Amino acid sequence: MKKLTRREFLKGSAAGTVAMALSGFGLTAAAESEETIKVGLLAASSGSTSVLDGYIANAVMMAVDEINEAGGINGKEIEIFREDYASDPATAAEKAEKLIVNDGVSCIVGVVLSSCRQAVLPVVEEYDNLLIYTTDYEGLEQSDNIIYVGCVPNQQIQTIAPYLTENIGQKVYLIGNDYLYPRSTLAQMSAMLEENGAEIVGEEYVAMDETDYTSSITKIINAEPDVVFSVLVGDCITAFQKQYAQYGIDNIEMFHLCLDESGVEAIGVNSCEGVYSGQTYFATVENEVNEVFAAKYEELYGTVPTVYASNGYVAANLLAQALEGLSDEFTTEELVAALQGTTFDGPAGFVTVEENNHCTVTPRIGVVNSEGLFDVIYEAEEPVSPDPYAGEAYYTESES
Repeated sequence: MKKLTRREFLKGSAAGTVAMALSGFGLTAAAESEETIKVGLLAASSGSTSVLDGYIANAVMMAVDEINEAGGINGKEIEIFREDYASDPATAAEKAEKLIVNDGVSCIVGVVLSSCRQAVLPVVEEYDNLLIYTTDYEGLEQSDNIIYVGCVPNQQIQTIAPYLTENIGQKVYLIGNDYLYPRSTLAQMSAMLEENGAEIVGEEYVAMDETDYTSSITKIINAEPDVVFSVLVGDCITAFQKQYAQYGIDNIEMFHLCLDESGVEAIGVNSCEGVYSGQTYFATVENEVNEVFAAKYEELYGTVPTVYASNGYVAANLLAQALEGLSDEFTTEELVAALQGTTFDGPAGFVTVEENNHCTVTPRIGVVNSEGLFDVIYEAEEPVSPDPYAGEAYYTESES
């Protein structure tokens, strides 16, 4: 299939991750003799994103069990082949190749970090397979061999920036991890905040393995912002917020873009009550689908679902709907065409795959309550269409 990726720097870092043995493999997504529809699941059981991967894997398996119990896809069950990529890009590429070549999967669901997605991208393009990526990301990418279920910045930032300046504060300190997703997102957030009258009083980026945030917290105190807007991820949110809470700062609001229910549990509600987050899904979203989904997820796995679980569940169901309209033999191109236009009424509302392989989603803002859940204080009136290149000009300017 023809590649649509336009930013060479996005792909370049991953292009040499795996050596391809079969150029132009042209893999057919399903063989006529197969009794099941084989689907790969790349979910880390170790490393920095293993908790997040766990939510995705749980929800995908839950959805697949429901689909199979209901009769499967045209009489065939979905069979999951799971591989642990250990939160590592090179391993993700290696495992993706194994799933395609050795296991013959029709597509792959999973991975969390952008670096892992970028490592898998040349693999699925080389073998003409498909990755269904379930995580929010920075945009600036489009491939015929990836379906992007998570939101891109225009579906978050354009909601959060005006809300933040109107309701939380106009002096903003920006902090994020030092890699593509936080840098790109904060470049776009900075521009949107300034367009809405805010003042950026500080900006910094910290390594993914940082554990001591004393210096960062001191800079924040000295800058005297109204609010800190953070794109820290994974364990970094936990370490930062725990240390920040020890200072007893009560005149600066905190907004963690990537904070979810699992993060609140890891931090402890006493250290993050009142903290804001911007997600497309919270476990407290009020609709009938989520009421059933959240209750079943908690019963099966002993914890409330997060946005990663919601996206994993949506991904599996979008895939199932697309497969229903295909014959026993189908190509990746036919699968992608079937996915485009497919709509699923999921726990976070209606999600539709658009022609650019990204999905419409409903932005929300929540604040941590005393029970460790999120009170939803803002919800878009309708799903927002994705524009993965909306922030390209902002990010290019920030590089120069």
